[in-house]
Amino acid sequence: MTENLYNGILSILTAIDLCLENKLILPALMLIYSSIDIVGSLERKEDEGTKASFTRWVDNYILKAKPLGCTALELYGARCGILHALAAESDLYKDGKVRMVIYAWGTAKSDYLKATSKLLERERDVVVHVLDLTEAFKLGLVNYLIDVNKDPDRVAIMKSKVEKVFGPLSTSVVSDFLKLFEE
Repeated sequence: MTENLYNGILSILTAIDLCLENKLILPALMLIYSSIDIVGSLERKEDEGTKASFTRWVDNYILKAKPLGCTALELYGARCGILHALAAESDLYKDGKVRMVIYAWGTAKSDYLKATSKLLERERDVVVHVLDLTEAFKLGLVNYLIDVNKDPDRVAIMKSKVEKVFGPLSTSVVSDFLKLFEE
């Protein structure tokens, strides 16, 4: 893994933890879902969209690391709702293809939220605790990186994708570069 990718992922994980510590649940979820998009894209096939790479990565790494009581497609629907509309509802939910993901967080118990959903006759909801999702993502990420590093072909694919990863460039490097053209 390149230094820029490593530093980028590490800073996102730190930001997720800071959001959770400060009860910024929506931004934490946005960071988690965006991060899944990022790592899923590292091995995305040429003719493949975000949904396919996202759900494959979730199936292979998140749900194997820690079952959450939902499907990869339901998490993708949750991702779409949150990233595109700051809402739990997504087109997949409206079309009846997935249950709506609702979140317990902090010290709240998922079982209480499930019981509340049942009383409100919202049987199409699935409850995921934000801390469980966070832990599943982190464990999945570790397992993913272990798997990739065991396979030289996957390492090569990842390296070809991470050349474009955003990273800092010091002003001295830019200055030295410009001086080359002034001479």
